[in-house]
Amino acid sequence: MDSTKRRHLERLCLLLLALVLVSAIAPCRSAYPDRSGARRIVQPASTWASPGTPPPDGYSPSQIRHAYGIDRIGEDGAGQIIAIVSVGDNSAIPPEVLQFIEAYHLPRLNGLPGTPGCSVRDGPHPCLQIVGAPGRPSRQGRWVTETCLNVDWAHAIAPGADLLVVESVREDVMDMLDAVDLAVRRGARVVAMSWGGPEFPDEALYDPHFRRPGVAFVAATGDEGGVVEWPASSPYVISVGGSTLRLDRNGNVLSDRAWREAGWGYSAYEPEPAYQASAEIPDPQHRRAVPDVAYAADPEFGFAVYDPDSPMADAGWLELGGTSVGVPQWAGVIALIDQRRPSHPLSSDNLESSPIYNAAKGPLHWINFRPADVAPVSFDRATGLGAPRVDRLVRSLAASQGTSPIR
Repeated sequence: MDSTKRRHLERLCLLLLALVLVSAIAPCRSAYPDRSGARRIVQPASTWASPGTPPPDGYSPSQIRHAYGIDRIGEDGAGQIIAIVSVGDNSAIPPEVLQFIEAYHLPRLNGLPGTPGCSVRDGPHPCLQIVGAPGRPSRQGRWVTETCLNVDWAHAIAPGADLLVVESVREDVMDMLDAVDLAVRRGARVVAMSWGGPEFPDEALYDPHFRRPGVAFVAATGDEGGVVEWPASSPYVISVGGSTLRLDRNGNVLSDRAWREAGWGYSAYEPEPAYQASAEIPDPQHRRAVPDVAYAADPEFGFAVYDPDSPMADAGWLELGGTSVGVPQWAGVIALIDQRRPSHPLSSDNLESSPIYNAAKGPLHWINFRPADVAPVSFDRATGLGAPRVDRLVRSLAASQGTSPIR
């Protein structure tokens, strides 16, 4: 063999050896989907209504607690941890939350100015604790307002519960799921996710993040009117739609109707879970329907929030709506329920049977829920099972705590 052919053969052998070595050290496919394919952006689901004026415009905690029957029960969420997953640096919100609490004479929350430092694990309770997922989150204006909304109104509904704010570094799906996982590791019994984004073909691969025994996940359906978003479309999540709730000054309900801008519909990728199969949902293709439940969301009849750094604020006050509003409040409702059934907390790990859907069967439906439509039906496309009659729903689910957990 001449020298030229020998050199070509040596080069070919070296190339083959390099290919073998590269294949030997290449990483195996992970159990979770590739992170690089999940850089999908989510957005908060709050809708600006108008600047508020002091005394604040928008519904007050006492009005809302009366409208949903919360003022008729003794539970306050004590012993429960509500996690709020948000984006960016929220270290400056404690003074803003304090202003909201003082304006409405709500019970004290530790971790605010003038109160002891605390942790949700060690107390003193109730506690507001802010933790960050891996990375260095920066302050992001609209997300700060979103976090204030969540903290203010979770505390208004369940003032005895601990509140754990978990900060995601960025607003993409994988970073948000990192924050969700951290919330569960820190002991949250209910996780509020007042954000979402467009559905995507492999979304079901990420649903196991919400399949955690003893934890319930709540997500907003969005404010795009008839559009389905994820994670609300996950069958392991309680999806909250919106209604137009009109109250008098004392919190008595004048009317409650479906809000046309709230997200609703049928998932393009998630199949109908068993707990929805018996709910007479009018979809011949048997897809996951959202929302599961409803709550006030119309910004024309919005909620007071204090955030002096918002460019929309008037003397610090805002009036906000959107399906974001219902997420922390439904999380608070679940904390009230879990307080009554500590050994059987509502959970997201069961697709076969759902006590919330069971609580809406037959004559129980309009005892435990209020229809957010003119003609009550077993399942309304825009409002799901309806809005909670919290006093009755707490009693009903406390009585059924020996049954399988929620989803």
